[in-house]
Amino acid sequence: MLLNEIWGDKYLLNTLAYGVEGKNYTVKSGTVKDDNPTIEATTGADQTWAIWHNWLGPLWDQWDSNWNSTAALQEMKKNNDNGKASGILGFIFNPEPVKTEIAQVSAIQKESNPILTTGSMPDFESYYTDLQKRLDAAGMDKIMAEAQKQFDAWKADNS
Repeated sequence: MLLNEIWGDKYLLNTLAYGVEGKNYTVKSGTVKDDNPTIEATTGADQTWAIWHNWLGPLWDQWDSNWNSTAALQEMKKNNDNGKASGILGFIFNPEPVKTEIAQVSAIQKESNPILTTGSMPDFESYYTDLQKRLDAAGMDKIMAEAQKQFDAWKADNS
C-alpha cells in the first residue's frame, strides 16, 4: 500500500528522495506541486540521508535537479526504449555433458577468485599463467567447446 502511494504520487516520491524544501533543496524554477520543477539539492554531508530514486519509485518521475537532470533521464529512457534484445536470449546451456569439468574448474575458481580480486599474489604474470594452465588441465576448453556446440545447435533451430 505504501509503495503504491510512492509510485503513484510524484510529490511524495520526490519529497522522500530529496527531503524538505528550503532545508534539503531549493526550487530553481516552477513549484514542487508542479509535475516538473527544477531543484538544487543540498550537497555534502547534509545530503547523506537521501534515498536514491531507483530504489524508491519510478526513475522517470524524479524532479530535474543538480543530481539528476531531465536530459540525462530522457537519454536513459530513450536508451531503454530502444534497447535490442540479445541474440542469445532464450539459450540455456545444459551442463550435463561437462559436469566433471565444471566441478574441476569451479574448484579452481573458488580458490583463485579471492586472490585475483584482492591482488594478493606476489607475481601476477606467473600466477595468471599458472592459473590458465590449471584451468586448461581442468577442462575449460572442453566446457567452452560444449557451450559453443549447444549454442550453434540452438541457433540453427531458432533462426
